[in-house]
Amino acid sequence: MVFQNKKLNRLLVGALVVALAVPIVNIFLIYPNFSVFLTRNIEDSAIRLAQHMEYELQKTGGWLSILKGEEPGPVEIRLLDSYMSDFALRKMKIFSAKGVAVYSTDKTDIGRLNNRAYFHEKVAKGQVFSELVKKDAKSLEGQTYQVDVVEVYVPSMQGEKFRGAFELYYNITQQVTSLDRLIWYASILPFAVSGFLLFALYWGFRNLDKSLIEQKRAEEEIKALQGILPICMFCKEIRDDKGYWNQIEAYIESHSEAQFTHGICDPCLEKHYGKKIADQVSASLKDESQT
Repeated sequence: MVFQNKKLNRLLVGALVVALAVPIVNIFLIYPNFSVFLTRNIEDSAIRLAQHMEYELQKTGGWLSILKGEEPGPVEIRLLDSYMSDFALRKMKIFSAKGVAVYSTDKTDIGRLNNRAYFHEKVAKGQVFSELVKKDAKSLEGQTYQVDVVEVYVPSMQGEKFRGAFELYYNITQQVTSLDRLIWYASILPFAVSGFLLFALYWGFRNLDKSLIEQKRAEEEIKALQGILPICMFCKEIRDDKGYWNQIEAYIESHSEAQFTHGICDPCLEKHYGKKIADQVSASLKDESQT
């Protein structure tokens, strides 16, 4: 137990739980959603870009040819290269309806079949599919990159018929670095504030606990000496709660922090030792006080 007062201990434990809960909730529940939000924004951008590229390729007449596996013409290549440059794409692929890579900025990918479940169960059914791939982690196709990328599959549909898909790789290393730095600062700040408030609360409770202890002790002392005290009318002894008679100084000392030292008053000095001795003592005390 930190304090003698049990209520203060319970309040301190409650404050400790709250102080730790707020930063932990932020780290494990709120901050991860930032990455999700970033991925969704990239996904929306990829959808618009894919739709625009498909429209432009249809205008050149090369879209259906590319989906059939034919080599893009010079016009289509310049168009695709311009999108790669303008939107800072890391990589671009185009898949046929069967999942074969019919175009890629990495020539080694052309002709490879994507037979993974997400492609046939989601993309081929008209769903956009994306994944945030951290640096040095494997992508959806098992490739490793030295940068942070968002890998987005955007299907091309004709009514309900799946015709093919774009796969776009966005380099988001700068955004991820900035986001991680922001999350780091946002994580440290709640811990620092919570720690400071918890220390201030502990210090206040500590002083309050001392005050309560002193107050309780004072109340007990007052309670011990309050009320009617039975005292002998002759010898002046006091009867305690157990029925025993005690000298008044012994009773007070046992029920308080007061202590007694004995002396003798002038009338008692003359009564018990005579007037001559009393005068001598009085004169001696008078001389000591003057020096």
